[in-house]
Amino acid sequence: MSNSRCGRSCVLILAAVTGLLSLAFAPQAVAQVAERPVGSAAELMPASSIAFVELAEPGRFVKTVLEHPVRPKFEQLDAWKKATQDRKYLEFQFGLKFLELALGMTWQEAIEVLAGEGICASFDASTQGVAVISRSRDPARLLALRDKLMALAREDAKRKGQPDPYQTHEYRGVTAYGVQGNAFALLGPWLMIVNKGDLGKAIIDRYLDGGGQPETPTAALAFQPRYQAARAGVVKMPTVWLFGDVEALRTAGAARDVFAGKTDNPLGELLIGGLLDILMQAPYTTASFELSASGVNLDLALPYDPGWVTGAREYYFGPGGAGVAASTPEVPETLLSLTLYRDMGKMWRRADELLQDNAAQQLAQANGQLSTLFSGKDFGEEILGVLSPRVRFVATRAPADPAYPRPAIRLPAFALLLEMNEPEMTRREMRRIFQSLIGFLNITGAMNGQPQLELDVEKSDGAELVTSLYIPEAGRDTEGQAKINFNFSPSAGFAGNRFVIASTRGLARQLVSGAAGAQGENTSPPFNTAARLDAGVLRAILHDNREQLVSQNMLSEGRTREEAERQIDLLLSVVGMLRDAGLTLSSADGRLHLDLLVAVRAD
Repeated sequence: MSNSRCGRSCVLILAAVTGLLSLAFAPQAVAQVAERPVGSAAELMPASSIAFVELAEPGRFVKTVLEHPVRPKFEQLDAWKKATQDRKYLEFQFGLKFLELALGMTWQEAIEVLAGEGICASFDASTQGVAVISRSRDPARLLALRDKLMALAREDAKRKGQPDPYQTHEYRGVTAYGVQGNAFALLGPWLMIVNKGDLGKAIIDRYLDGGGQPETPTAALAFQPRYQAARAGVVKMPTVWLFGDVEALRTAGAARDVFAGKTDNPLGELLIGGLLDILMQAPYTTASFELSASGVNLDLALPYDPGWVTGAREYYFGPGGAGVAASTPEVPETLLSLTLYRDMGKMWRRADELLQDNAAQQLAQANGQLSTLFSGKDFGEEILGVLSPRVRFVATRAPADPAYPRPAIRLPAFALLLEMNEPEMTRREMRRIFQSLIGFLNITGAMNGQPQLELDVEKSDGAELVTSLYIPEAGRDTEGQAKINFNFSPSAGFAGNRFVIASTRGLARQLVSGAAGAQGENTSPPFNTAARLDAGVLRAILHDNREQLVSQNMLSEGRTREEAERQIDLLLSVVGMLRDAGLTLSSADGRLHLDLLVAVRAD
């Protein structure tokens, strides 16, 4: 195989791999530097690193990706087949095979030679530089790999009439190479790449001087107290681990909006507002990413002390941080469930302390409008204030309502599950307010040519339902082509201290009858927030609306029907590879954990 056949793709691959694997200096320079007792890459990184990320076993990570049970499913997708038949992809594959042949090893083997015992990267605040350090299991093979790569790169440059691509640098007996503004060096089994010369010199100093001892000019990240505290929390090394120095970021004045303590919209405050108080006090943060055959898991963690929470944000965590969400209800074909602890009345009343000025003003205006809608009652004090902080939301695939014609677009049913602090005093008022809202919807709907809602009341076994149904218009609302309104039969339900507001009467019945189960018990383990999305139900809902999605894709993207069908079927196929996704926020062992889990279908 001649070099001329390699072409542009081979040159690009060669340049990229050379830049990554030529982190070495001449053999005679290696002999001048004795390996020091440096146990981890963190002993080489500077203590002023504000971000540090580590991939402990690159080979295992690559193997998991290549052998993942989802991979064959991806390879069966038409979009994947089309991409792998593209000329550029084929050129890339040809160049990669040429390079593997020249090196005498596969690219997977090259990764093992380069970083068999891990690879790390950090951002250093003092030099504003980035460092990447990997550790090889076999320095001898690494040198041989270096020789081949550098020879190929130099041969290519010579053939093109270009100068030597490497610039030589010497520092304390160490020879390094510069390539396009970056510097590379080999320190025993350690491979280093930096984009700032001072950062590279500091790393070499720590290697030569034994890892940079604490409280010295060359102090290493490994001896920095915040890093040590973060590392102490690692029980089992995940696929990828990240450390962030939050205290250093605050001190440097970075991310001022985050550390200002206020959000710019009420929904953002409701979802993440409490975390801002913790970020204003936490010394560091960590993230753990785990990849397995069953899916991926991301855990974001912060040190946590309930005493860090301000009075204004007690609504988020509860008194003393003891607020716990209720269990999610068990409803057939649940698409999305969300349960959280939030005292929305307290949040509403203290909006000036929580929201930025514009958002606070908008909320004040909304309060006045809502007060009018709710018969002059103060929305924060007399509406939200009479409800428990335990809030739940559920969305389901809605079964057909026999009283309705089937709409052209089938939307999920959804509901809010609330708990009344004093049900005997609150129930009648909430029922009256709901009936008034239905009347208001009828007035505005009539002005816009919308069908009218008809109220009804159902009572059974201590539960009460106030339901409403749209009245179909003869000859207009035909089966399969009815208006989108016929996805809804707004209803309110009451049972004990439970107060349900649902988009359909069927879902309201399920949630007040007790058939949904788990009505009010605490979550186990005790979460502050928990959410779950069922990908199987999502796919079923998308399939229910496939024809509408295809038509919409044709109109919005200008595609033919065949092209639009392929696009929608691709979406259905990708969603079908997933099982579910979950998000939880909880505290344990002095840390706050935000966990995201995405499970795939391995079968």
